[in-house]
Amino acid sequence: MKRRLIVLGLILLLASCTTAGNKVLLQENFSISSPFHAVDKSFGTVDVSDGLLKITAKEPNGMMIARTGLSVENLYIEISGMPQTQGDAVYFGIACRLLDASNYVYFAISSSGEAMIVKVRDGQQQVLAHSSSQQQIPINYGGRINKVGAQCNGNELVFWLNDQQILMAKDAEPTTGDVAVFVSSQKAPKTVLFDDLTVAEFAEQAQK
Repeated sequence: MKRRLIVLGLILLLASCTTAGNKVLLQENFSISSPFHAVDKSFGTVDVSDGLLKITAKEPNGMMIARTGLSVENLYIEISGMPQTQGDAVYFGIACRLLDASNYVYFAISSSGEAMIVKVRDGQQQVLAHSSSQQQIPINYGGRINKVGAQCNGNELVFWLNDQQILMAKDAEPTTGDVAVFVSSQKAPKTVLFDDLTVAEFAEQAQK
């Protein structure tokens, strides 16, 4: 019994160490409302229905971005995304350090398993990391959950999907900004459902 208590104590200690000092800024399960609002309503809609965040991209190749209104420098974002179909050129994911519709960093995964980290500055896109043609990233579709995570900490940009790191890049600008989620599609309108958002601020900035 004493040995079991010691092991349990070690497990609890390790768990507390991994979260110590990191401040949870926002948690949302969309049961009633949503902290998100559209950056540009001409690109689509943002709604809450049946306990889910529903983002619809209405313009082909347009990006429907929904932002929270936060201003955070070093953070981790996690949300569950549920695309409805496979291979429809539907992209969804997370944006951080969003200043406006022309300046931000985004982490995108497609319904066919393509992934990328992209920096947008003055409306011009720069791909910082991209999955290779040989890299098969398994993704759940048909309304099944994909846990999408992004780290924007100092110059470290890390992309996770379903608890697996899939991409990493380094870029330190912009240094701070809003948190957002988005949907984009070549064949609009397309909808992706989201649930279980967590935004946490790192206690320490990653070294450059």
